Amino acid sequence: MFTRVVANELAKRLGQPVVVENRPGAGGSIAAGAVAKAEADGYTFFMASSSYATTYATYPKLSFDPFKDLKAVAQILSGTFSIVAHPRVAASDVPTLVQLARSKPGALTYATSGNGGAGHLGGELFQSQTGVKLTHIPYRGSAPAITDVLAGRVDLMFVELASVATRIEAGELKLIAVTGAKRAASAPQVLTVTEAGIPGYSFSGWAGLLAPSGVSPEIVVRMNREVAHVLNMPEIRQRFSAQGVDPTTGPAAEFQSLLHSELTLWKAVATKSNIVAE
Repeated sequence: MFTRVVANELAKRLGQPVVVENRPGAGGSIAAGAVAKAEADGYTFFMASSSYATTYATYPKLSFDPFKDLKAVAQILSGTFSIVAHPRVAASDVPTLVQLARSKPGALTYATSGNGGAGHLGGELFQSQTGVKLTHIPYRGSAPAITDVLAGRVDLMFVELASVATRIEAGELKLIAVTGAKRAASAPQVLTVTEAGIPGYSFSGWAGLLAPSGVSPEIVVRMNREVAHVLNMPEIRQRFSAQGVDPTTGPAAEFQSLLHSELTLWKAVATKSNIVAE
């Protein structure tokens, strides 16, 4: 949805069509690999998301090197992940959740949208930094995972806040904490995991444009500028906010730094926990 919104406005700014081509499969690596091998002429880009880093972390073989074959052009959004629980879970914040998990190693379960995804790796990072043991229950997508947490068949979930916001408002889920570096605008009273006493624990959702590594600096600068113009349009900001994400702009170098840190973080987590995508 966000890719097409940005593409439509970019076409007007650039004075030429911007075609969005879907190439699903292998956690986005098929599309990323195709762009990595494309001509570096400024006509082909890849819309990467958080799964770009988790795919690198968990897939044993990729057709490209995410550190060398693609470069950052412009970030377009950031989104908040959260830790939510079924109301029957006897914890309402991170300290009590950690205490409960330590008292019953492996008894608490957490659902994710699949093995090797951001929710799974976020859960592994939480266990690593708190010393607790949770049991991972992978699903094929977020919807069935959320359904089972709502039904009480699974205790917890590491999930995008926007996808469960209405359930939290209705009292069907408890919001334990948000996982980003800052509090969520939609729930400013809820602490981040770091604020709750787990220093250095942080991960968020994101998306942005990447290009083949050989693309010229001039193209990167222009596309970054044009994307920023689109994202600063009031109607575009409203459309993003309505979906629970923040339109995000900044220098390409800043986005490149985020990519590098995400690739490094999740590779370390996946290696330590021996997680391999199925």
